[in-house]
Amino acid sequence: MDKLRLIYNLLREGEFQFLIKGIAKRIKSSQRAFGMKRDLTIPIKPVRSLKKVRIEVARPEHHSHFEMDHQNFGIVERNIPYCYVAVTEDGVPCFRQWLISSSQNDKIRDFWGDSYPVLASNEALIENAFTLPKYRGFGVMPHAMDLVAKKAEEFNARFVITFSPEDNVNSIKACYYAGFKPYIMRTENWFLFRKKVTFSDLSTDMIEFYDKITPSRK
Repeated sequence: MDKLRLIYNLLREGEFQFLIKGIAKRIKSSQRAFGMKRDLTIPIKPVRSLKKVRIEVARPEHHSHFEMDHQNFGIVERNIPYCYVAVTEDGVPCFRQWLISSSQNDKIRDFWGDSYPVLASNEALIENAFTLPKYRGFGVMPHAMDLVAKKAEEFNARFVITFSPEDNVNSIKACYYAGFKPYIMRTENWFLFRKKVTFSDLSTDMIEFYDKITPSRK
């Protein structure tokens, strides 16, 4: 039902390119992603943003600001806790992301299938980040992501994991600045609308690519 509503909304809004790309991906595609992890017991250098923001638990009125976030369509209706937003000094939502504890493993599997490993009791998943276009390029994402990740301590998680596609360099860098390091590789293959996900050790080319785009790590 969520997929049918998404298709209807995309057609109504004239988002034909997004719809066509989504269909093409599911016919045949392969994508690799970095699985990244942060140990909350290890301090990191404070993450700064050029836009002053604070984070708070999302309220229903926040979600209307993220209607263009088609990639995450349907997740709000699933009531998966916890969704956080970053808001400006004027109270305008500019960033949204979910932080999910291991107690929600069933909901994770129900919504995302096998795209994520089953969380251990001391792990949390931080995912589905979206920054409104006018606030991109100011460091909002890594700053907000750092603040959201720390919230996992409230339900006794030590490790926070996330995944970032290898072709999304900005996302990988944001994760790096927010204290995340690669620890696993995910390969997602689609063929005729069937998805197969595999997890493996980081390959040499993935490590070299990561080192190349995060030179300050050396």
